[in-house]
Amino acid sequence: MSVDIEVDRGNPTRAQRVGCAAGEYNSRGIRFSIVNLPLVRTPMVAPTRIFEQFPLIEPEHAADMVCSAIVHRSERLATRLGILAQFIELLLPSLNRAIMSEAYRIFPESAAARGLTASDVTETETPELAACASLMRVVHG
Repeated sequence: MSVDIEVDRGNPTRAQRVGCAAGEYNSRGIRFSIVNLPLVRTPMVAPTRIFEQFPLIEPEHAADMVCSAIVHRSERLATRLGILAQFIELLLPSLNRAIMSEAYRIFPESAAARGLTASDVTETETPELAACASLMRVVHG
C-alpha cells in the first residue's frame, strides 16, 4: 500500500524526515544528528571558478564537524549562517524564497555545468557576486 503525505509547503525536508525517524527510534537507543555543512572545497566545486572568491571549508573541517556531531550526539550542527537561514525559513518563508531566488540569479551556471571547459569561457565577477563573497567571508570568518 502506498500513502501520500502532503505537507503544507511542499515535500518534507530531509531534516523533517530525520526528526520523525529520531522520534520513532529514540526508545531503541538510536540517535540521529543533522549536520548542515557549508560548501566544501572538493573536486566537484573546483570547475566553478566563482567559488574561488568564497570561504569554502576544507574536507578535513567538514569531517571534523560530522565527527563532532557523532561524538557529542548533537541533534543539529550548523554554522551561524545555517542557523540564521533556518530562523528566516521558520519565521518568514517568503523572505527565504526571495533570498534563494536572488542567490540563484547571482550565481550563473558554471562552464562545466554548461558542458564547456574553463578555457572556453571567462566567468566574470559581478558586483552582486563580489558583495555576496565579502558577506560570506564576514559570516564564516
